[in-house]
Amino acid sequence: MHNRLYRRLLYCRYADDFVIGVIGSRKEAEQIMNEVRTFIHTKLKLSIAEEKSGIRKSCETTRFLGYDIKCVTQSRIIKLPVSGRHTTKQSIVEQMQLHIPQEKLQKFCHSKGYGNYQSLVAIHRRGTSELSVAEIIKVYNAELRGIANYYALANLAKGQLTKLFYVGFYSLLKTLAFKQKTSIPEIRRRLSNGKGRYAHTVTNGLKTYTVQVFQLKDFIPGNVSYGNIDLLPNTTIYTSGSTELTKRMLAGMCEYCGKVNGYWEVHHVRALKDVQDGKEPWQKITDSTGFCVFDPCQQMRMKTSY
Repeated sequence: MHNRLYRRLLYCRYADDFVIGVIGSRKEAEQIMNEVRTFIHTKLKLSIAEEKSGIRKSCETTRFLGYDIKCVTQSRIIKLPVSGRHTTKQSIVEQMQLHIPQEKLQKFCHSKGYGNYQSLVAIHRRGTSELSVAEIIKVYNAELRGIANYYALANLAKGQLTKLFYVGFYSLLKTLAFKQKTSIPEIRRRLSNGKGRYAHTVTNGLKTYTVQVFQLKDFIPGNVSYGNIDLLPNTTIYTSGSTELTKRMLAGMCEYCGKVNGYWEVHHVRALKDVQDGKEPWQKITDSTGFCVFDPCQQMRMKTSY
C-alpha cells in the first residue's frame, strides 16, 4: 500500500556544512529546515549561518563545498507497449549533477599567478623562477593535479577544467622561458617528446630522473580516492630547500639517518620535542600527517607518483 507520508530524502555533511535534498513540496522543505534549526539550537547549542542557508528548488543552483549542485531535466522519446501495441512516449528524466563554478577556477588562476582566466592570457611567475626547472614543473603539477582531483566528481570535469589547464600550461612555459632567457617555442621543443607529452630529464652520472608535466589528458575523473580528495597539495618540499630536490633524490641517501641505497622508510615525528632546538630547518618542517617532508626516504616514495 502506498504510504502518503513517505518522502525520499538525501543528506550529505562535511564538517559543519551539510545539504539536504527532499522530493516534496516547499512546505515540507520548510518543516524539515525548522526541525533541523531547532535541533541545532537546542541539542547542539550552535547557531546557523542564515546568510548561507536557505531553501532552493532542484532546478536552481546550490553551492556546496565548492561545487554547484543542480537538477538537469532531460526529455527523450522512448518506445513501449501499450495495450498490445508499440507506441512512442515522451519520457522526462531528472538527474542531479555536480558542476564546477567558473568563478572558483578564475579565483584559483588569479591566486596562483597563472594569468587572465577570461582572456586566456598567461603570464610568468617571477617568484618561482629561482627554482630549478624540475622543481618549477613539480610546483605546477602539484597545484593543477590538486584542483583537478578535488573536482573529479563534477559532471564533464575535463571540459570544465580546459581553460584553467590551458592558462596554467602556458604560464609554466613562460616561467621556464623567463628563467632560461629563451622563447616559448624553444621551451616546448626542449620538453616535448614528439608524442604530445612534455617532460624534463635530470642526469647525474649514471642516474636519470624524469619529471613529466601533468596535463589534462593525464587526469582520470573516474579514479577518485575519497580519503584524500580534499587534501591540499603540499608544495613546501619544492620551495623551502636550498638544495635542488632532484639532486637530493639522485643522491640515494636519507638526510635524516644517513642510510644509503635503501631499504627506504619514512621517519615519523613522534613528539614535538623531536623537532625543537638542535634540529635542522628541513627537519622541523612536517606535513599534516607528521612525516618529515624533506626526508628523501619519503621522496623516493613520491617519485612514483609524479
